[in-house]
Amino acid sequence: MITLEDFQAAITSLLQLLPMQRQLTPSALVMAWDTFPQQARGELSCEMLRFAITQRLLDPEPPKDQAPHIAMLRYLYPLEHNHPIFGRGLRPDLAERMAAPQVFHDPAPVRHEHAPPPERPRLPGGSSNGWHPSQMTPCERRRHLERIAVDVERITASGGGPARSDEQLAQGLAWFRRALQGFWGLHCDDGGIAAAWIAASPAEARALVRDALGTVATAAEPAGGLAGEVIAW
Repeated sequence: MITLEDFQAAITSLLQLLPMQRQLTPSALVMAWDTFPQQARGELSCEMLRFAITQRLLDPEPPKDQAPHIAMLRYLYPLEHNHPIFGRGLRPDLAERMAAPQVFHDPAPVRHEHAPPPERPRLPGGSSNGWHPSQMTPCERRRHLERIAVDVERITASGGGPARSDEQLAQGLAWFRRALQGFWGLHCDDGGIAAAWIAASPAEARALVRDALGTVATAAEPAGGLAGEVIAW
């Protein structure tokens, strides 16, 4: 999650670095924040904003018909008709792109943003490489969420590792939300930032899992679910 201060610092820095750009007045900065998508405020982290700024500076053909604070989102979200869209969440390959921030990554749509590949991977949620949660069946999605529910209890019991900064915890929340969406499992959290956030906010983590499970059709629930055997919330 980003704050007004995070947003204003990012936009001010971007405009200072771009040639032939005027700085926004305080009232214009507030208006830019008011028109910044609410979903992006909750999903993005400061690290993602820095990545988007770097990509905008590296872009050889940046959009000329979009406001800077909206155009910046094209490097973080899927595109449709050259505009960022938010209904499918962050780009499925964002983690891979952010691993090499100094390299320009074309924001053009990738194949699996429009349609799943002919064959669905056998291990849904394990990796963002070529994967989109829309490829899951309802049964697979429920079992994926049940595994996360079990992991939440395990992490809560273990304490979640060393203390983290507020920014890292915000990144951990964004990482956890992506796991709930089905892009990867918690076992992929090598840096431990999602685990740190879960340990710091176990009640909120459980509530998010409950909400996610509530979106899965109960008729598709397989017999002997994982979460029901271990957790009674």
